[in-house]
Amino acid sequence: MSLFTRSFPKWLPIGVAVTLVIGISYVFVQQSYRMGANDPQITVARDTAAALAAGTPADQLVSNEKVDPSNSLAPFVIVLDANGSVVVASMQVGGAAPLPPAGVLDTAKSTGENRVTWQPRADARIAAVVVPVKGGPGGYVVAGRSLAAVEERIDQLTQMAGLGWFGSLLLTFGAVLLADWMTERATA
Repeated sequence: MSLFTRSFPKWLPIGVAVTLVIGISYVFVQQSYRMGANDPQITVARDTAAALAAGTPADQLVSNEKVDPSNSLAPFVIVLDANGSVVVASMQVGGAAPLPPAGVLDTAKSTGENRVTWQPRADARIAAVVVPVKGGPGGYVVAGRSLAAVEERIDQLTQMAGLGWFGSLLLTFGAVLLADWMTERATA
């Protein structure tokens, strides 16, 4: 029986453990990146909804500057009325403010907030937070920003985790082979 064949069963649990540790670590960091992408929007959406409920006009709360998330990382706000129609928006894709997908507003209304990844166009993926306006005119506030920077970080993380995983597997298997080889030489 070859050294490789004898060493592989000894190494296999180590390989599984390395895979689990790196895989779980990857998921934790990736989810931290993605959930962190919502942080500014949570504050903006909640504060804007509270101001609307207190009677501040939507056009005083939302910038006149138009953000296109396909080429900008700037945050944006869309205020929708109770029927889901755009009242005012600082975001445009293709010259108009898109509406969130069906069900997003209903979920926000029933749960008090909805955090979604929204892709109104192939080149625009957005981390969006939707908050219903409780009181005043009613409606919804959508605060969002492009996920481009976060997705670049996740791509880099994926490459690093993949290289770390592969390198760890090679090194641990090499260590087991070396230990078995040294044991054989000592007993021969």
